[in-house]
Amino acid sequence: MVKSLLKILACSSLILMTACLPHFKNKMSKPIVDDRIVGTWQTQFNPGKEDTLIISKLGKSNYKIFGYEIKEGQKKDLKPLKFTITRAGNNFFWNVSDTEDSKKDDGFILVSYKFDEKGQLLACILKNDFVIPLIEEKKLAGTIRKEKWISTPIVTASSDDLTKVFSQMSDEQLFQDEVVILQKTNN
Repeated sequence: MVKSLLKILACSSLILMTACLPHFKNKMSKPIVDDRIVGTWQTQFNPGKEDTLIISKLGKSNYKIFGYEIKEGQKKDLKPLKFTITRAGNNFFWNVSDTEDSKKDDGFILVSYKFDEKGQLLACILKNDFVIPLIEEKKLAGTIRKEKWISTPIVTASSDDLTKVFSQMSDEQLFQDEVVILQKTNN
């Protein structure tokens, strides 16, 4: 799921920079509906390469993200992922899970998102170096799984605790690196 999410969001070499991402066992809060995200989007970087993401609605408050990239004339489909949207204060998040095995509960990866004044969608996957200090400082319950070259946070905080902590975050904190900018091409 991690590689698929990175590939879907970034459609670029960013996938090589991130091996593991923080894993959240609980959703941020009760799912909300934000249909502004439904449609076809294109990334705003990688000249000479076409990256397209399609976000559709699945039922009342679930969404599916999938897409494809065209590089050197070859089209490659990207694995679809499902997500719900949650809100903490003025901050919005995708709670992304794998669509392949709905019986398997691996938790969620959180992606913060917002729209800029041009209507572009800005998305940023919450990274290890952002979440680990929250666990170490006891702001969020969880553990840190240490492997050879990487530490992966497993966040077990309740939905209420997640909402409390993330509602206090600023844009500067949530959108600190590798922000993906997407331009809507249709509704």
